[in-house]
Amino acid sequence: MTVLYAKQRGVGLVELMVAMVLSLFLLAGLFTIFFSTRQSYDTQQDLSRLHDNQRLAATMLAQTVQQAGYFPNPTTFTRAEAFPSNATFATAGQIVFGGNVTSEALAIRFVAPAAGGHMLNCQGGSANGATTDIYRIDYDSNIKANVLECSANGAAFQPLVNRVNTMQVLFGVDTNSNGSADRYMNAATVTANKAWANVKSVSLRLVFDNPLNKPQAAPGQPATIAMPIVVNLMSAPNNQ
Repeated sequence: MTVLYAKQRGVGLVELMVAMVLSLFLLAGLFTIFFSTRQSYDTQQDLSRLHDNQRLAATMLAQTVQQAGYFPNPTTFTRAEAFPSNATFATAGQIVFGGNVTSEALAIRFVAPAAGGHMLNCQGGSANGATTDIYRIDYDSNIKANVLECSANGAAFQPLVNRVNTMQVLFGVDTNSNGSADRYMNAATVTANKAWANVKSVSLRLVFDNPLNKPQAAPGQPATIAMPIVVNLMSAPNNQ
């Protein structure tokens, strides 16, 4: 009996090369999808951090800066008596001050109740009695970026919000004695007009680093994003 064997044929070089090329195309597609998804995720995380920083800055500044000018028992003491002049506040009754410390800085002061109060200083601690908060922008070598930081009653400056490039400060001044701000001035102009006792509000413009301003992001993104904040002060216009 004759046994017939089927003739087997191996994979040729051409077929192998075609299979490798197809596999490389499939892998390239998978890597493209992976990197695109990862880039979208990183972008969303960066935007979330930016929004968190903006909300934190707005909340903290609004809650603490508006306390400027508050003092207990306004029927017993005038504002000038509650806020005497000192090295930072040149005029009695002055509750805010601005100047340049690396970037523009803002100093505010208030008098918290001696006991049983719920007022906080800019570092989140309970305020007790005369309190001065100073805000400024400074460079943080750990994250290699500017940060918004504050000092409460002369304590060391502590970082509050990361990646705040600059802070611009204007003061709303009551120039016609009607109890409301009708003109915004920078610190030098307020000093020149001797109008610190008439400041009723503070306009802050925080400029944040834009996390989308990077080569892999969409082109045309600005380097920074500005956020304006206007805070009314707890001043006592009839007790100066």
